[in-house]
Amino acid sequence: MLLEEKLRKEGKAASSLTQSDATVGGNDDTSDSSDGRDAIISSISSLNSEIERGEHLGKHGTEKDEAQMRSLYDKLGKHLHVGSICRRRHLAQSGLHVLRYSSLASCERQIRYRTSRARKIIKAGLNRLARRDAAHLFGGGMQEGYRGLQAKKDKLSTELTAMEREHSKLQAELARQKERITQLSSKTSSHHESNSPPVPNKRNISPPVPAGLPPNYHGKLLRSADTDTPNSVPPGLA
Repeated sequence: MLLEEKLRKEGKAASSLTQSDATVGGNDDTSDSSDGRDAIISSISSLNSEIERGEHLGKHGTEKDEAQMRSLYDKLGKHLHVGSICRRRHLAQSGLHVLRYSSLASCERQIRYRTSRARKIIKAGLNRLARRDAAHLFGGGMQEGYRGLQAKKDKLSTELTAMEREHSKLQAELARQKERITQLSSKTSSHHESNSPPVPNKRNISPPVPAGLPPNYHGKLLRSADTDTPNSVPPGLA
């Protein structure tokens, strides 16, 4: 009696273990309801679509796709139903390209590898767009600044040319004025020399002698304003 009861319990345990292994291995489609199967298929299709869309936008996306790229980047990092997908590995094989006969852990690794690769491609695309925006902004500012500096340079060059031209005119006018002054000075000097009386030799000049005094007299009477003949005979005539 006891032996029969023991065998019956062992048979129930073995049957339960076999059913559990079939469910985990993904080989028993009848163990899940139709609604559960449809949900898994929908999750697989959605995940595969997000992976492919993310990779495409990461490689070819533009500024208009940036918001969608960021949304896909976040979604692919938050998939929590990978385990439930891999419990139906025959569905994951056809929908997510999981290798056939993969274990549960291997299936999850393959799916997470695909999502991680897609996120890296999206991240590279976002960085590419950011660099393009920075280059456009920086390049536009540099180009505008260059145009401003070039315009200022042209203006200064024009002003410098005008100043050099004016300087040349002033130099020529100054030279003409100097030549005119030289000519006038020469004419004035020549006219003065022609109208002035000849200057006698200084050695022949003698001071004026008052009337009544002999020539070459140098006495004290020369300092007198009296021109009359003195009462006394001048020295040297006595």
